[in-house]
Amino acid sequence: AVVSTQSGHYGRGALLYDAQCEYDAKSHKATDYMQLIIDKNLMDVAVDQCVMAAGCAPLVPLQKSLLSAASYGKCFLEQDNPENFVEMCKTLRVINEAAKFRFGIALTYQQLYNLTVVGLVKRLVRMRLYYLALPIVDYMNIPGGQKLVLSHWAMDKVKRSTESDHEIANAIIDKVGTGEAISYADVAKEATKHGKTDLAIKLLDYETRSAEQIPALMRMQKLDIALAKAIDYGDMDLLHTVLVTMETKLTSREFTNTLKDHPMAAAWYAKWCSLTDHEKLVDHYDTQDRFYDSALLSVQQVDGVVAPEARLRLLDEIQRHFAKAMAGVEVKLTKEEIDLAKRQSALKSKVNDIVGLPLNETLDLLIQRSLFGEADSLRKEFKISDKKYWWLKVQALAATRNWPELEKFARSKKSPIGYGPFVEECIRNRNKAEAMKYIERVSKEQQVVICSAFSLPPFYIVFFHDHLSLYLSLSLSIYLSIFLSNFSSPRFSF
Repeated sequence: AVVSTQSGHYGRGALLYDAQCEYDAKSHKATDYMQLIIDKNLMDVAVDQCVMAAGCAPLVPLQKSLLSAASYGKCFLEQDNPENFVEMCKTLRVINEAAKFRFGIALTYQQLYNLTVVGLVKRLVRMRLYYLALPIVDYMNIPGGQKLVLSHWAMDKVKRSTESDHEIANAIIDKVGTGEAISYADVAKEATKHGKTDLAIKLLDYETRSAEQIPALMRMQKLDIALAKAIDYGDMDLLHTVLVTMETKLTSREFTNTLKDHPMAAAWYAKWCSLTDHEKLVDHYDTQDRFYDSALLSVQQVDGVVAPEARLRLLDEIQRHFAKAMAGVEVKLTKEEIDLAKRQSALKSKVNDIVGLPLNETLDLLIQRSLFGEADSLRKEFKISDKKYWWLKVQALAATRNWPELEKFARSKKSPIGYGPFVEECIRNRNKAEAMKYIERVSKEQQVVICSAFSLPPFYIVFFHDHLSLYLSLSLSIYLSIFLSNFSSPRFSF
């Protein structure tokens, strides 16, 4: 239609086609025809008409002639966009190749335009004409076309081939390579559908995407291989997914043995349990014979347990774990903690907030509540030394400002810690008058030290007039030592 007459005159494309023919025949008419087109400034229209006419031509020789005419006309254009011309040449080459007798796919340009090249490739793939589809996607630069063709070919190879799994895998790898040309996970899935599990596992070894490889192994119930792959990749999300799946599908013994064989997986499982499930982590440590770790884990939970019965049960569990770990010192300490918990449970009716306190704080609380008999009993049971107990009682009585009881306690017997602590605690609790009751029982040196430490006013020092010279001499020696140390410092070096 492009090269037909229009109102009794040739179209511009027809003139360009005739000019090309005359040029090939070395006739001067070629110049006349070209001049007619150039005078009208319609050379670009003539070129486009020849290109479109080539797409409608049924015969290859005519297609070549029309494209040759278009190429001839392009030489006379100052600015030209070759995209349409190149695209038509490539499209016609695809059409002519598909129409060959060994394929027999006859298509016109308009039909291919409606179908698209990608649609043609998909039809060729369904017809298993891979040796035609693959060159077309390469020639037309179709994005993802090579992956589409090779994936279908590999799946068809897996499904139809009667060769051994080893031979099929080698054939696919030789053809496709070990990169990301195809999804080996999809091919392995196809192999699994046809009962070729060994082939699927071998193909998955070449899958470069861990997010595709490991789930595929899990669907095939190859959990041990999936776990090893997740550890190799170092992907904690995938490792977690595999471990959760294994925990639900394997028996407790199988899961335990698997973790023993993979220390990294065991460490990650322990970390996960520590954040989500304390009891599960304890069970995990027990199955791994990590009794000491299990005991330490339970120790961290003791402070948060207030109920006496629950606290005792937890302490008993800790003691059993330490015993299994053959930790003698820890067993002894835990037993003492159990005994203390029992005593605290018995005293709860008298002192409501005593459960869970350490031994020293328990004694301090009992003394502050004036439960001296219970405190003495507790001291004897846990064999607390006299010096330590006197310190605790002096501090507790002074803190509660129970001065009569403090004086009574000081007179009960000779103090194993001296009377300096009595003076210090009285002063610390702002009762210097009470401190005077015990100051005479303090040594001369300690009197001066106490006065200096608590910045007592001068009349306290005068009160100890017989020790004033000692105080002054000590003070003078202190100031002299400070002066000499400054004088010998680098600032005064010559």
